[in-house]
Parts: sequence; C-alpha cells; structure tokens
Amino acid sequence: SVEIDNEIPDYDTTLIHLKLTAANITSGKSQAYEGPGIRIFQALKPDIAMVQEFNYKDGSIRQLIDTAFGKTYYYCRGTGQIPNGIVSKWPIIKCDFWDDPNISNRDLDYAIIDIPGNKDILAVSVHLHTKPHSDQVTAGKIIADNIYEIKQKNPGKYYYVVGGDFNGSSAVSSSSFGAHESFAINDAYPVSKSGKSGTNASRSKHYDWVLVSPDLSPYQVSTNYGSFKYPHGLVFDSREYSQKELDNNFSPVKT
Repeated sequence: SVEIDNEIPDYDTTLIHLKLTAANITSGKSQAYEGPGIRIFQALKPDIAMVQEFNYKDGSIRQLIDTAFGKTYYYCRGTGQIPNGIVSKWPIIKCDFWDDPNISNRDLDYAIIDIPGNKDILAVSVHLHTKPHSDQVTAGKIIADNIYEIKQKNPGKYYYVVGGDFNGSSAVSSSSFGAHESFAINDAYPVSKSGKSGTNASRSKHYDWVLVSPDLSPYQVSTNYGSFKYPHGLVFDSREYSQKELDNNFSPVKT
C-alpha cells in the first residue's frame, strides 16, 4: 500500500488523499476471495485497489465489492481463470486491457479513474508470470510502451500507477516498468511492522508492488493506521500484530 499526499498539483482548490493498494490475498485453494482477504480490505480501506485473482467464492463480484469495500465503490474486472481488476472510490470511465503474450488465464488490465481535479488516473492491475523472469520483463515493457503512446497522444492528461503480484523484482527495471520513465522504480520500499519488505507467505521474497509515475512519486506520504505509522508505505501482515492491536487499528482482521 502506498499513499499520495493531498497536495497533488493541478487540482485547483480540490485536495485529495489517495491510498493505493495492490492485493493478491485470496486464501485456500480456490483462488477466490473469502473471509480473510475480505476483512483485510475492510480494514485497510483503499481508495484504489489493484486486485489479483478477482473471483468471489460466495457470490457475485458486485456482492464482493459491496462487502469488502462498500456499495459506493466502482470496479472493472478482466477475463480469464484468475482475472485482474481495479476497484475505485471514484467513477471508472474506461476499462480495457493489454495482452500478456506469455499467459493465457489473465491479461494486463487497466482502468481510467475520474479522480477530482484536472487529471485522471490510469491504474494497471497485473499478475505477472511466475517464471521465467524474461516473461515478467516483457509484460512490464508492454505496459510501459503503451503508456508512452498514451502520453504522446494525451500529454499531461493522466497520472499512472501499476500494482499487483509481479512474482519477483525483474520487471522493476529500466528495461521494463522503468522504460520511457513510465514508473518510478527506485522509490523506498514499503515494509511491515517487523521492517520486512518481503511479500510472499514466508516474507522472504518481494513479489508484490505498487509503482507510481514520476510525477506522483514526490508526493508520497506516510501510511498511517491508528497508532501505527509507515513512512514509506505498508506491507500488511496480520500475523505480526496481536489481536488487540488488530482490533484497535485494523478491525475486523484476525491474527
């Protein structure tokens, strides 16, 4: 999760605060959302969430959105066995995707979001290939190339963010997501309560990321929940808190 300051330029008198979150937090073997992941969404309250494995075990996607985020949230969802998607506090004015040539059960999905002010946000949700790493780099470069074309046709129209399960750090490079300076790839890493930046189950590897465009990067601020403050963003791991800490700061999450 990465947060953006409420003094983003080009907003005239409209000041907003953005909580941007990536989430591949399904549980069990069904690759569909159920209690644990839903409770995390309810606790973290993201404004824009880039979601992976966007399936719901117990009902429709609209029911999932209503339960996990709220009835006023918008969403778009890709296709495939484990689709990507974007959930937003603000209206989504376009949903589309770019093809990932190395994966058949999901795409590189994006949404254009009508945030308040003169510029919109183009948010991309990805679940990159597990291996080889060259496939991850290829997918990131496809996104960067397409964003470059959009910038050429629509200069200054959008801010850009990409988030999701990168399955490693290979795509966080100047030859992939950093191509054409599409995304800031050298930002400080979010960490958990214990100070770890790893995002896989054992917390030993950095799989999941939120990257923002260079014009947004300078406006990042601390991610705060109650008494817990994370200056460079938060990797949320409920196992690092006591149930009392969760109740007071991240309700209704369980340890």
